[in-house]
Amino acid sequence: HHHPADGLLLTPRQQRSGSTTVIDSVFEYNGRQACSVTGGSNFAFRRCKFNHTGRAGLHHPPGAGVDIEPEGQAIANLSFSSCEFADNAGVGVGQVQRDASAISFIGCTIVGTTSWAAWVPAAGTRFSKCLFVAAIIYAHGDPDPALATQFHGCTFTDDPQLSPTGHVYLGEASKPGSTSKAPKTIAAIDDSRNVLFSGCRFRLVRDGLLPRTGPSVIYADCEMSQRAPQVSSPRGTYRGTNVVRGNADLRGSVIRGKVT
Repeated sequence: HHHPADGLLLTPRQQRSGSTTVIDSVFEYNGRQACSVTGGSNFAFRRCKFNHTGRAGLHHPPGAGVDIEPEGQAIANLSFSSCEFADNAGVGVGQVQRDASAISFIGCTIVGTTSWAAWVPAAGTRFSKCLFVAAIIYAHGDPDPALATQFHGCTFTDDPQLSPTGHVYLGEASKPGSTSKAPKTIAAIDDSRNVLFSGCRFRLVRDGLLPRTGPSVIYADCEMSQRAPQVSSPRGTYRGTNVVRGNADLRGSVIRGKVT
């Protein structure tokens, strides 16, 4: 805690035969990142906290909870289970697209107060039973569904009661004093091919809008609700049984199941 740079920096070789497991560890109030992974493979984090980066008077970008950014070596086989990423000056979970793959998050809580909850363009990223309090931006679309980003049984919300500061980031328009008229969407991923939301719940109770997506994004057995009166655009390919409540425009969607 309170390091001027990174709380934890990991840079081993991707081809190593061993693995590293980090359990019940806390990385908070560091200046640059809570944790940076810049190379290597076979890391598992369990019940760890990556919170409050840049909140102790010293801040250097990117300011993330966890930043997954290869620097000369590829990254693969990372898992985070029951971890927390909250109130970081930068994104809660940040990735780059190049040379990063096979990254999973299970039962994690990701809260963005002044920046995105997650920025996830890397191939093969999976989220299962995670809670997102704030918007996500980008997701890896791919002709191969196995490489596209997938969300299974996740919840997305703008509920301020779940934020440690009471603030939930939904893009620049959601910052205090902002004059931006950009939509405050819970997911700004546009038409990312084969990105999958399966059994997910979007529960927007304040001024957040349902995801801004295109017809190549897949919704399967999802439940969506928004309170805000502005029109949202959760367009996609709908499979199974889906429920959409609120002012949503689905024109251009592909309906291969039931939408009510």
